[in-house]
Amino acid sequence: MIKCSIRPFLVALALFAAPSAAVSQTPAPETQPSPEAERLEALFNEMQSVGQQIGPMQEAALQDSTVRAAEEALNADLLVAMALIDPTIKDRMARLNVMGTEIGAAQAAGNGELFSQLMNERQGIQQHLMTVRDSALAEPVLAAKVEGFRKQIELKILEMNPGAQSLITRLHELEVLIGQAMGSGA
Repeated sequence: MIKCSIRPFLVALALFAAPSAAVSQTPAPETQPSPEAERLEALFNEMQSVGQQIGPMQEAALQDSTVRAAEEALNADLLVAMALIDPTIKDRMARLNVMGTEIGAAQAAGNGELFSQLMNERQGIQQHLMTVRDSALAEPVLAAKVEGFRKQIELKILEMNPGAQSLITRLHELEVLIGQAMGSGA
């Protein structure tokens, strides 16, 4: 069995799970942005700021053995769900894991054509993984597990940093506000 690390997928989800579309912010229009678009951008900026403050606390919480075990179980569940959607997912992840060496070798050899080809391949694989991951996370059972994991991390953060409650509360408020703003067509 290939052991592929998907921790970056989950760590980003644990507390910073804004609506999926929020991750790919709307491109800047050529005209003056609407007040709704400006508000959405301000909300994203604030969410990023709050996320940067919570990030180190989340990393510390992830060092706890119980939280780490829950993360590993969730990673395994996510990988299974992703493989059900795309049976080639483990091969793609394995390919992605070795590409760093190939890209480095192409760059060191001055082979710009191969370097560009590998970078494009890597980007395609990464985009595919994100699409499959998002589809897997849309499944109700997995979504509930992610939410349980998120709550476990929040409780650990609060145990370690009781003053973090206001940051966590604001993060939840921002998620709701962003979801509402995006739902209104902003």
